[in-house]
Amino acid sequence: MATFSLKLKTEEVAIETKEGTEVTYTICEMVGRHMTEYLDESKNNVLMADGKVVGMKSFDGLYAKLLERTVKDSEGELILRPMIDLWPSSMQKGMFEIAQRLNGLGAEDNQGNG
Repeated sequence: MATFSLKLKTEEVAIETKEGTEVTYTICEMVGRHMTEYLDESKNNVLMADGKVVGMKSFDGLYAKLLERTVKDSEGELILRPMIDLWPSSMQKGMFEIAQRLNGLGAEDNQGNG
């Protein structure tokens, strides 16, 4: 029997500010509505063939679209895209990879789907 949980998966990350202090953000699993919005918004960026992603039309907002739905500050508020857009690319990429894993969005998770 499969067992599911209503508790969203999370992972904390430490971010060093420009001033050298450290803040903690939480990367979260999305609820179904946010996942649907993310997938619908992202479909215009990819090239599909036989129900599989085979390439990219555009990389615009690739990381930010997922992060704005999954990264929360210490108060539990989602981080807005204008702030995410100013983060270093290495930070965006690393947090994106965590968000993908928590939400089952990695390439290995999508094999055979479509």
